[in-house]
Parts: sequence; structure tokens; C-alpha cells
Amino acid sequence: MTYDRDDLHRLVAGIAPAPGPGMTPAALDLLEEIVSGPVPADRRRVRAAVTGAAGTILRSRRLVPAIVSLTAVLLAVGWLVPGAAGLGPAPASAALDIRPEGDHYVVKVRDLFAAPAMYQRELRERGLDVEVRLVPVSPASAGQVFYLDGTTDHSAITAIEKPGECARFGGCPIGFRIPVRFRGHATVYLGRAARAGERYGILESFDLEGQPFHCVDYVNKTVAQVLPLLRERGLRAEFTSYITKGPRPTAPAGWYVHGGVMVADGQALVLVNPTPNPQPRPTDAFCSDGP
Repeated sequence: MTYDRDDLHRLVAGIAPAPGPGMTPAALDLLEEIVSGPVPADRRRVRAAVTGAAGTILRSRRLVPAIVSLTAVLLAVGWLVPGAAGLGPAPASAALDIRPEGDHYVVKVRDLFAAPAMYQRELRERGLDVEVRLVPVSPASAGQVFYLDGTTDHSAITAIEKPGECARFGGCPIGFRIPVRFRGHATVYLGRAARAGERYGILESFDLEGQPFHCVDYVNKTVAQVLPLLRERGLRAEFTSYITKGPRPTAPAGWYVHGGVMVADGQALVLVNPTPNPQPRPTDAFCSDGP
């Protein structure tokens, strides 16, 4: 099943807090435009409303984050009744593990490779109008869930966070809750690992936890200094800037690296500029122990 990218972007813009200075909304829009075409005006307005929407490098990260960000579970909903009385564990063949908690249902994804129709069937059997859309993502974000529940404030569905620390803007959900009596329409975006050669449907900063540049001190270093770091991590890179506005196989060695996103397995898009970033993101933004 395909996904509506504009819906996805609106969702990401609504859930991803700003990461602080560094990747500005303009930078994110530039990277997104290069990867998937011009950014619609309505999306730019949404972005502007979300200060420092860096949380997403859009298609993804927030998604990402993201973004977004994405962790191996889906949305909250009904519980399959295998017996006459009602409640019990889902059968082994079920794609979702759905359990009741008070007046809500909680669900985790048992099978990330199940057909979307299977998820939806299990949800609709419980009277829930929920559409599941699969989005190709990096291995680190496989299983991450983002949702639109049809309410004005998107409050019907709530995430269950993984215990412990989480470096992702959108949290590290391991499940979701939805009211038993929810009768609206909801859309859930479920990240699945991209296939070989497949571009990511959600872009994530390459220094997020689980990504190749996590805890790497690269911001405001020159292209010449960063190229060896890319090669050491097995990354192929293309470069873009506010000046070139298009992916290029190379960049001037003396230009400065502002940030980057993963666009496919082993492939990064790096944002560079002739001058250093005057407001670089703090080095501990994604790395609590420092680079």
C-alpha cells in the first residue's frame, strides 16, 4: 500500500519538537525538495509554524521522527477474542498483539512483514476504522509508528514509550492506545525496513541514534575532513547546498558540513555551505555522552 507524503509531512510537523539550532526549516525544506520535488506552499506554512522543524528531515526523521522515530510497534486497538468469553492472547497467526487496558486497547506489531490488509482486517474485526500504510525506512527506524486519528488535536491515539532514555524527537514508541469506543477514522504509518536499492520514505538525520554518524563530531568541519568519516562508515554521499540546490557527487573540499540525512541504505545526502553554520546544533543534541 502506498502512503500520502503530504499527510505524512503534516503529521511529522505536528509531533516533532525543535531540536535547537542547527538544521533550520529552510535546510530541511531544501533537503526534502532535492529528494522528492518542490515543497508545497501549504507544507512550508506548516513547517514555519513548527519552530526549527529540524526534528524531521522530513520524509522521515520525524517521521520522524521522526520523525517521526521511529519502536517496533503499531497502534492501539482491539483485542482478538479467541474464545467464547472474550479476552485472551492473539493467535500465533495474528499480525498484531492487541490487549485491553481499561477503556482502551493497546497493540504491538507481531509481524512487520504482514500485508497492510492483514493489519486492517484485525482492526476492523474490532470495529475500528484504521488504515495502515507501510513506509520504507532505515533499519534503525523499522517498526516506528506515526498516526493521524481524525480528531482536531490528534489526541485519541496515544503512544506507549519504551522504558529508558530515548534520543528521538518523536519518542520511541513500543505501542499505542486507542479508546475502545473510538469510531472515527485513523491512519497509521508503520515504518518497514527498506528493501535493497529502495529509497527511504522518511528521511532521518544521519546523526540520530542508530544512524552511522551518531556521536560523530562533524558539524562545521570541512568536506575534506568529513569525507574520510563517511568512507569509514561505508557511506556513499551526495552533496547539496543553498547555492547549488541539487544533489552533486562532489563538493568543494573547503566548504563546511552543516548536516545530512540518510536517503537509502548506505547512502547519505550531505548539506554543505561555503561558510560555517553560525548556530550549530549542540554536540550533545543527539549524543548525551558527547562525540
